[in-house]
Amino acid sequence: MKTYSFGVETVPVALAGDLLVGSVHDGKAYKIMLARLDEEDIKELKFISGKND
Repeated sequence: MKTYSFGVETVPVALAGDLLVGSVHDGKAYKIMLARLDEEDIKELKFISGKND
């Protein structure tokens, strides 16, 4: 398992091909983090947190 840092948040992630999956806590609830990689760089990032996401 790898970790990625986003500002003050460090996220443990699972890697599946070019997709990273992890979870972060925003102070109220957990959010699922999905990220697409291009080599080692994050190409696209999405947080899923509720019924409107």
